[in-house]
Amino acid sequence: MLSPIALARLAVFARGCEALPPGLSAEEFAQALYQANLEAWLACYPNRISELDGPSVDPGEAVALPVPAFDPMALIRTARDLLYNTGLGADDPLTTALNKTMQSAAGRLQAGAR
Repeated sequence: MLSPIALARLAVFARGCEALPPGLSAEEFAQALYQANLEAWLACYPNRISELDGPSVDPGEAVALPVPAFDPMALIRTARDLLYNTGLGADDPLTTALNKTMQSAAGRLQAGAR
């Protein structure tokens, strides 16, 4: 299960690199990612529902938390895990946003390596 903070950081970065679908806020993106991740997690571990009283931090509210610095590799890992674990379709707007976010994070990683 991915951390709501990790999802919020991904959403803030996606907003900054203009990867979000039109009309979708970073808060809504974080919430949608959390819900997709939760559904996939519960499908694999149905007996663990009692452990999920809710996230310790609301993913949408976490978007407003200060982000010290973006770690491009952490962003890429989080997006990759979401794409792998949630089974989002190739034509899903969330998939498109995750792919654009990973491309932007990879660009920052390459720029930092120079």
